[in-house]
Amino acid sequence: MKKQLDKFIESNRNAVFSLFRHYVRLNRSFLLHPDIRYEYEKYKANETGEHLKDSIVEELIQNTQVAAIESPWIFMSVRSGIAATNYYKYHIDDVEFLACLRP
Repeated sequence: MKKQLDKFIESNRNAVFSLFRHYVRLNRSFLLHPDIRYEYEKYKANETGEHLKDSIVEELIQNTQVAAIESPWIFMSVRSGIAATNYYKYHIDDVEFLACLRP
């Protein structure tokens, strides 16, 4: 997923930046799956969010179970399958995903 995210960001940098900036502006340290999805659906309704429909970022958001926000980082626990969880951290200003090691 990391390579797909990097490739998507190359051509949709502003949309990805705006989405994650939206999450930071909520001023919440933790977001659970329903909160992440609800805010994504709200964001997707605007003009910038249209670029994210049916994308790898949408897949990431749909599978994110929890997010911890400590600006400039967002840490995400992403369920990639049955009993499979991947961890990513996203740097807001650099618009870059980094894969973290599994525990």
